[in-house]
Amino acid sequence: MLSLYKSLFLVAALCTVTGGSPIPSSSLHFKRIVVFGDSYSDNGNFYSMTEGGYPKPPYAKRFSNGPVWNEYLVNVTGWELENYAFGGATTDNSVINGLTGPRNVSAPGIAQQIANKYFPTLTDAKLATIDSSTLFVLWANGNDFSDDNFALANQVVDRLTASIDSIRNRIPTAKHFLTFALSGLGDIPLLAGKNQTSITASAVRTYAKALSGEFNFLYRVAVEKYQVEHEGVKISLFPTDQLFEYLVTPEGMQAAKITEVRDGCVDYYYKDGEAYFTRICDNPQDYLYFDNYHPTTTIHSHISAAVLSFLEHEYST
Repeated sequence: MLSLYKSLFLVAALCTVTGGSPIPSSSLHFKRIVVFGDSYSDNGNFYSMTEGGYPKPPYAKRFSNGPVWNEYLVNVTGWELENYAFGGATTDNSVINGLTGPRNVSAPGIAQQIANKYFPTLTDAKLATIDSSTLFVLWANGNDFSDDNFALANQVVDRLTASIDSIRNRIPTAKHFLTFALSGLGDIPLLAGKNQTSITASAVRTYAKALSGEFNFLYRVAVEKYQVEHEGVKISLFPTDQLFEYLVTPEGMQAAKITEVRDGCVDYYYKDGEAYFTRICDNPQDYLYFDNYHPTTTIHSHISAAVLSFLEHEYST
């Protein structure tokens, strides 16, 4: 578990940002972030891959109603952004194939994003620019578990650390990594919405919460072990779970200026390869989630602010 002072640090950062104060310029030494992940980090890659087929409005070419956290982050810091994240991605498609949208399109997994999307861009000239000013980001927020009900937490952790190894083996100068705990599978509207009142839904939610807790515990242990075994490598594990736990409290809702934390802003169903919307709220800024799975762009802005404050603290000691 991360210590309490780090939790309070994130809370203070969120309150400062949502209170209307400007975010200070970063004192961090990074100049570029390279992002691998799923729909929580995808800034339009899945939309481009499907030639605009999905996600369509009211989504903003992302799995949200506007920019995602890494876009807000680079807007504040001025860092260069290389984003290879795809909505629906698992940690490795060769193990669990991530399928997304009404047509079940296969999304490149994190391992494939690294090997097949990022590595081919590494010319000698580009490799020469990768040093301590480059931050590599990996965020897998649970698709392995939703696409394979028998996925084991320890194996998902192993695949994430294998991806870090893959980057380091190809790029010996890669030393700085940011990765994320699960935000909490049991608390998404799909499982925790106001209409999810059946005994089955309750049991699934309980299982999902336990699975999230198991993964986060094992991942924290693995990250600590990895840094001990690989001198000079720094992996910062952002406590997404603690941030989202705070956001659903009355204090967190007030700080983030949101009023709805259980249901999403939109409802939809799939039919004949298309998504049909049955409800679209007119106040998404008041919601934690835009749909049954994904945060609103408002929450992405808060994630960005908390990540920046977290990194400032991580690199100040």
